[in-house]
Amino acid sequence: MREPAAAVLCCLALGIIFLAEIVTPSTVVASLALIPLIAAGWLFSRRAASGVAIVAAALFTLSLVAEARNRPTLIIVGVVTIVVVAGARLYAARLVALMAQPENPDAHNGRVTSDFFDRLPRGVDSLTRREVDVARLAAEGRRAAEISANLRISERTVESHLASIYSKLGINSKAKLVWMASVLPVDSPLAHHR
Repeated sequence: MREPAAAVLCCLALGIIFLAEIVTPSTVVASLALIPLIAAGWLFSRRAASGVAIVAAALFTLSLVAEARNRPTLIIVGVVTIVVVAGARLYAARLVALMAQPENPDAHNGRVTSDFFDRLPRGVDSLTRREVDVARLAAEGRRAAEISANLRISERTVESHLASIYSKLGINSKAKLVWMASVLPVDSPLAHHR
């Protein structure tokens, strides 16, 4: 779903919650606003999240005006909502920042330091010929079943080789394996087979 449409849905949900709050003055329904607000704070860009927050603030203000009797409770719910949504937004922003970091911890400004390559050959050189074949196919994006069929080995053996490869290379993701594929040895029979 596209972000503007999702933001509109969140605003509609806030409107429905506002109407329910007004229709049931003896019940505090405003706490349900946490659901669309956390969704907006977690998933949306700054612009879309701000739009939803503005709608929420306007509806909250209208609730305070319309329900003078419940004003203290609404203020408590409002403060808690702001704290929880701000926390979700900050956590989401931090998560995005962590995910944007390069896969290689030794990378600096998009370049790989020589220290990384100094440590790399030891792991690469320790791979068996079969592990190199499995690594190359996995780096091409093939699944264990495809690798198994291509190399005529069981899927369990493929998984075992992959675990060994990750351990020897000191990596923990397929993305890192893809990134390292260029430094894998080319003397594998599979490499000549292509």
